[in-house]
Amino acid sequence: MKVLIIKNDGFGDLILTLPLLSNIYHSKQKNLILDIILSKVNSDLKILLKNFNNIFFLQNLGTKFNPNNKISKNDEDILKKIKNTKYDICFVMRRNLNYENLKIMQVVNANKKYICIENTPLNKEFFATLNKTKTNWVNVYQDQKNINEYDYYKYFIKKIGFIIKKKTNVFKDLKIYKKKEIIINLSGEKQITIASNLSKLIDLVINNTNFKIIIIGKTLDQNLCKSLKKILKKYKKNKRILDQFSKTNFFQSMKLIDKCSMYIGFETGLSHYAVNMGIKSLIILASGGGHKWFP
Repeated sequence: MKVLIIKNDGFGDLILTLPLLSNIYHSKQKNLILDIILSKVNSDLKILLKNFNNIFFLQNLGTKFNPNNKISKNDEDILKKIKNTKYDICFVMRRNLNYENLKIMQVVNANKKYICIENTPLNKEFFATLNKTKTNWVNVYQDQKNINEYDYYKYFIKKIGFIIKKKTNVFKDLKIYKKKEIIINLSGEKQITIASNLSKLIDLVINNTNFKIIIIGKTLDQNLCKSLKKILKKYKKNKRILDQFSKTNFFQSMKLIDKCSMYIGFETGLSHYAVNMGIKSLIILASGGGHKWFP
């Protein structure tokens, strides 16, 4: 049986579902060939997806997709390959559909096609758009509200005939060398918006620990970025602080987190990573998306 999974969203969203994707089987089919479509931002997590035959990384048609931009040749080649491949089942692991999902779904060639969108006006609009293209997608509706990502998708996967043999920690084989270091990650959609609060946070950590402090992360808000960098300059002479703000990518940040004793961050992908790595973590939640952290 040949199966295609579409999960072209963010870094944190993939981390939350890795235990499912790493232990997925079919209840009736033993010979399972799995392909998956991901955003390029998730390429550093490829090592944790060992049971997949093909992993397609999309450059433009991924997280933060801009419909005004031209689709890259890489993405066009992937769409062409998907269109020319016959799958038995395709399913989309997205609670809310976006245009980047639709672009892929419209070319999928599969006998059975499933989605699991939440019942919102925007999702209804997208579903109606799909129906007009006569692509025959079936929505498996989850009637529980405020349910975390793992249980949400586990319900969906079971409903379409798959099983999860066991819940394992997919990060257990990664080597961790604990150091007396605290990571402060300034990334995230719901991050520090009042720059002066960063000083308060850093001072709290300095005054209450004797650990080294490594500051990572980045923001797309240029004005906020300048304000945060200005505050970080004040700590330049402090030997306990290593300023890596706007200087690391996902892979480099993951390596720094692997070695720390404690992590402080907002609701963002690297926070999910730190929690899954079993690192003592303080997650500062502002608003929205809280169901991901339940219970």
